Amino acid sequence: MGIQSFFKQRRPRQFEHKLIYWDPRKEELEKRIARVREEMIASGELSPEEADEAAEAMRREEMPQDVGYNPTSSLRGTFIHSTEHLQRQRRRGITAQDRDRKSVRLMLALLALGFAFWYFFIR
Repeated sequence: MGIQSFFKQRRPRQFEHKLIYWDPRKEELEKRIARVREEMIASGELSPEEADEAAEAMRREEMPQDVGYNPTSSLRGTFIHSTEHLQRQRRRGITAQDRDRKSVRLMLALLALGFAFWYFFIR
């Protein structure tokens, strides 16, 4: 096995970048604008300097954002809906603050027990 791998070295994996946020509509619009700009330069309606200035102005100008999109509305509560024990606690009326208080009380009790153990047995 060792000799075979000595002669046939494995090639490293190739980097494969997959785009997460890609707007095909925006890309198509940019291609269309570039094509129209080239046609206007070819027909003489627009000089190359004016085309460069217009392109620069468009780059500075931001595309309007969708007003109706709110990422927190789609994420809020999804973790609670996916776990059984949090759903049960929600039905009982136990909130996140109650869980935090319970954890703090548990840590304080353990600290007190540790101190008592140290005081009576180790000291």
